Amino acid sequence: MGWRDAVERRRQRTRSRLPPPSTAPSSPPPLSPEDAELHERAMFAFKIGVHGEARWLFGELASQRSTTLGPEHPETLNARRYEAIAVRGSGDPEWAYRQLERILDVRRRRLGAHHPDTLSAMHDLAETLLLTSGPDASAKSLRRVVAARRRALGAEHPDTVASLGLLVEVLLKGDDLAAALKVNRSLVDVCRQAMGPDHPTTLQWHTKLAYVLTERGDLTEARRVSEDLLERCERALPADAPARLAAITNYAVLLTRVGEPTQARDLNRNALEIRRSTLGDDHPDTLISMNNLGQALRLTGELTEAKQLGEKVIAACERVFGPDDHRTLAARYNLARTLHDLGDLTAAHDLHSEVLRERRRLLGAHHPATRDSERELARVQH
Repeated sequence: MGWRDAVERRRQRTRSRLPPPSTAPSSPPPLSPEDAELHERAMFAFKIGVHGEARWLFGELASQRSTTLGPEHPETLNARRYEAIAVRGSGDPEWAYRQLERILDVRRRRLGAHHPDTLSAMHDLAETLLLTSGPDASAKSLRRVVAARRRALGAEHPDTVASLGLLVEVLLKGDDLAAALKVNRSLVDVCRQAMGPDHPTTLQWHTKLAYVLTERGDLTEARRVSEDLLERCERALPADAPARLAAITNYAVLLTRVGEPTQARDLNRNALEIRRSTLGDDHPDTLISMNNLGQALRLTGELTEAKQLGEKVIAACERVFGPDDHRTLAARYNLARTLHDLGDLTAAHDLHSEVLRERRRLLGAHHPATRDSERELARVQH
């Protein structure tokens, strides 16, 4: 069964249950039944991260709209925009950047430099710079986008908040934890003021704050923030709310860092059960929980179960994302670590070598994930 058949089957099962990603703007109204059907199929593939299929579908949609509406019509440009982001996710950020530049040029000319759609195109380009030029260039561009959105839309506008959030993520990619912490704290303050302390978006960025504190090694504050966050999530959100599950997952990571893998395992198992029941076995968030549980099981010494779960994660990631996706490679990397702990050094060596080769090819020699693979392979060899 090919990607298109797999995507169609999942779309028919879940239809509109999945929320759009944070980078996606609101969708244009369908123009015809045929347009509506193609748009729905494309959006579904986009939402679940099947970028190759989304690229093809949005390309078809953009071509049809270009013929019926014109190449510079807003709805044609929106389809081209999604096509570019899908291409970026498929591993060709340079092509995506050129496409997004063309979209920005058209929007500036037709709408003006301060129109929200023009600012959205600037945001997309800044995000793509992360892959074409690195985190420093992306962060510099994003700071300009944040400033422009504050002037045009206000500090508390959702688009401004989205650019601030992306800036946090980019700073983390560049290992600038001090700057990421500063921006994240300001983002939490903005969300709390604009939406309230228990709004899902506020809780989402509070979760990220706890994560940044954990990565900085500020474990005492990270634990205090995480435990306060979990109390508010339990009070304000249902058990299957994405923000609440993200807070649980983040707290489990923290517990692992402070040497409490048993509680981390239990939290990850609970998150996995909820995500399976609400999202299905093949949803990306479900696969994240499966992967996290496998790592926790490895740390608690439950290696046989960790190996079995790791093999299931790899099979699911290959089915959903493809063999070259970074999430599939991460699943293989984690299984190799489990094989090492089981004493199967030959299998661990072979799998680490395979992952390292693919990460060098796809991510480059200096990517943090590539360096992790190099360290683990050296550990197996010694």
